[in-house]
Amino acid sequence: MPEPPVKFVSEEEIRKIFNDNNYISRIKSKEFTKETIYNMHVTRTKPRIPRCSRSQIISYFDKEGQEITRIHRYLKRDGTLGGSGMPDPKALFHDNILYLLPDISLA
Repeated sequence: MPEPPVKFVSEEEIRKIFNDNNYISRIKSKEFTKETIYNMHVTRTKPRIPRCSRSQIISYFDKEGQEITRIHRYLKRDGTLGGSGMPDPKALFHDNILYLLPDISLA
């Protein structure tokens, strides 16, 4: 399969595509499988991120094994999300285009 075209976009643009196309609902419905790439204890607290939270990078894959999105989130001890309360997409494969933030590496 050929490599998809890559489009570098702003955080606002990738979030809009992610939200407008219901990726959160699709993730919650377990349409995708997930793989945790990074899972570290937050040592410095920030507003809206309490102690003992975890900073996580998670990739979600479709049934064919294609990575669909990679998100960052702060997971609080109670299982809810810290920060904005929403996953923050860093990469998104949508309509055969790979949307990336300019400073993100998928390696």
